[in-house]
Amino acid sequence: MKFIFPQNYKLNTKLLGIIDYSVAIADLVWSIFVFVIINSLFKALSIKIFLCITLIFPIIILSVVGVDGENFLYFLSYVLKYIFKQKLYLYEKK
Repeated sequence: MKFIFPQNYKLNTKLLGIIDYSVAIADLVWSIFVFVIINSLFKALSIKIFLCITLIFPIIILSVVGVDGENFLYFLSYVLKYIFKQKLYLYEKK
């Protein structure tokens, strides 16, 4: 029995089936960094909560939803590569 997979299908292991492990680790590092900076700068709990929600929540939403079905870190790397090189490569996955 032969199975036909589309060429753009990626078989990656995911945390809870929705987020790649690399993105989860990047989100964790970002969250810890923001948490440490906010705790060292501010004493009021309301300001800490507001800044944590403002700085961490959008990144987590982009990580789960993705950009056009693509992993957020891959999308960011594609954009940065295009900005710095400005060459367009078309290729077929094998």
